[in-house]
Amino acid sequence: WYPDGESLLYASRMKSASQRFSQLYRTSRNGGHPERLPLAYAEHAALSGDGEQLVFQTLTREFRTWKRYRGGMAPDLWMIDFTTGESRRLTDDDANDSLPMLHRDTVYFLSDRDRRKRANLWALDLAGGDPRRDGYAVAF
Repeated sequence: WYPDGESLLYASRMKSASQRFSQLYRTSRNGGHPERLPLAYAEHAALSGDGEQLVFQTLTREFRTWKRYRGGMAPDLWMIDFTTGESRRLTDDDANDSLPMLHRDTVYFLSDRDRRKRANLWALDLAGGDPRRDGYAVAF
């Protein structure tokens, strides 16, 4: 949901050039035509409290059987600021960084970047610094 409670954010392949990639849309809770967000492709995402920033992953590998995968399809996290149109990469690791959640100035996400390559909850302060393991999640 958008912070105003009037719109819903969702991913869909309905107008994607490839069934491998989704795009993000905003639609009114009352229905109507969805508005595609200005991203070529994106999957799981989280909005900031004011709705002006979005943390997202460009690809998804959730529910696949490629545990501990390290390669070009391993997702990183990105952030876009809708007021300036600027985007930046938040993570740059060969691990799988996914399912972002944004709370104040911290992004929480799942990653298998630890030495055992098991998915755990990680945190990244938007002000800077390295990701830190923040707890344990269900390993996949």
